[in-house]
Amino acid sequence: MEFKEVNRFVLSDGVVRFHFTMPSSNFYYLGYFLESLEGMCTYTNPPQTKDIMQIDVVPDLIDDFQQVIKAIKNLNF
Repeated sequence: MEFKEVNRFVLSDGVVRFHFTMPSSNFYYLGYFLESLEGMCTYTNPPQTKDIMQIDVVPDLIDDFQQVIKAIKNLNF
């Protein structure tokens, strides 16, 4: 699946916020995968940002999240 990390930063509560850019057609697919990771992260499309998905990940699960993202990137649809 095609997507690229644009930036990441840590919020005051320790949550890591990622911004990924991707074709709009990938939003649904990545969203379906993220929904299955109950409690690991939340995602949204920030207002007035085209082709950006914002994903907030709880600090305790950041390593797991990065492994999942790596695996998803290798999927071909």
